[in-house]
Amino acid sequence: MSLILSSENVIPYLKQQQVCPLDSQLAQPVVPEEYKNFNLIVRLTDGTNYIVKQERFNGKGEATGCLKYEWLINLLWANFAQLNPIQKSVSQPVHFDDENKILVLNYFPEYLPLSDFYQDNHDYPLAIAEALGTNLGQIHRLTFAKSEYQKFLAQYTSKRSAGETPNFLRGLARVGPGIFGNICSDSIEFFKLYQKFPSLHQAVVNLHQDYQAICITHNDLRFSNYLINQSGNSKSLKLIDWEFFEWGDPALDLGTAIAKYLELWLDSLYIDSDTDFSVALSLATCPLEKIQPSLKAFIQSYLSQFAQILIIKPNYLQQATQFAGLSLIKHLQQNAEYHQPFDNRAICTMQVAKSLLCYPEQSIVSVFGSELTELTPDNAVAV
Repeated sequence: MSLILSSENVIPYLKQQQVCPLDSQLAQPVVPEEYKNFNLIVRLTDGTNYIVKQERFNGKGEATGCLKYEWLINLLWANFAQLNPIQKSVSQPVHFDDENKILVLNYFPEYLPLSDFYQDNHDYPLAIAEALGTNLGQIHRLTFAKSEYQKFLAQYTSKRSAGETPNFLRGLARVGPGIFGNICSDSIEFFKLYQKFPSLHQAVVNLHQDYQAICITHNDLRFSNYLINQSGNSKSLKLIDWEFFEWGDPALDLGTAIAKYLELWLDSLYIDSDTDFSVALSLATCPLEKIQPSLKAFIQSYLSQFAQILIIKPNYLQQATQFAGLSLIKHLQQNAEYHQPFDNRAICTMQVAKSLLCYPEQSIVSVFGSELTELTPDNAVAV
């Protein structure tokens, strides 16, 4: 039977595993946090702080095993000197217990998720967007086409280092009558609208076929997976939760990040059944024009780190724009599968996703407010 952590036994566990000294004392009560894993925040009197994560076990005593991948990616950063710069801007695991599916990481009490920062301040500083682009571009550039990193990962997991194409078509390729038993009637509208445009599905198929696994990708680039100092200091940015990393296509990461900015706009739409689509877009409480400067700064700082990708893949930004559309589609699909109604806001999101996927060149101007040539900075980092 695996050990099940609690507020009462976590300190004895950390001492037994030699994570902290035997004389360690709590500075304040242990704080449990309910996420996909069971998390405990531990603050000690010596100023050390940990977040202790344990995977949830099912009725058969089984867990997904995802936490080991966050530990594994940390081993990659630590074992290659060229990757040391990345360690300062990512999560910092200090202990992994595979038997009990427990991961211990340094905890930063002065930090908060970037999603909370954006929500609390209703502001999108350019410096933060630039830091996001620099962080992601550096990770992609430093791991790009490095077979030694891929081989290192393969020692522990062939799946995460195989470079296989993710199944973007899952649940979309063939939608038959059987789906009616799995989703609510309102959500059927998502699949009806998706199937209404064959060009939309063909764009997803083409994106699937053009996928190229060439570097480390995070694969879960939500704003909640970025931590920032509560002061808003962009230099303190950290990218956490690497459980889903892959040897993958960097355009997928870039497109996902673009989609998350667009969701700030799309989620703020004021929509009722009588509102015209174009009018709804103009009534957003967070207008696209407010986000565009950050999107442009994000892309420019990313390319200043990883400009060589444009030589290898000249249509890279177009592909990333399409991945942004795919990210919106998969978000809507997930909502449908979780029985969330397909309302007018979702219809607007689908329309935007269709434009991104089917007309990426035109969408670049609409999304970033700039021509493609304006997005490439002059001070690009060389290979």
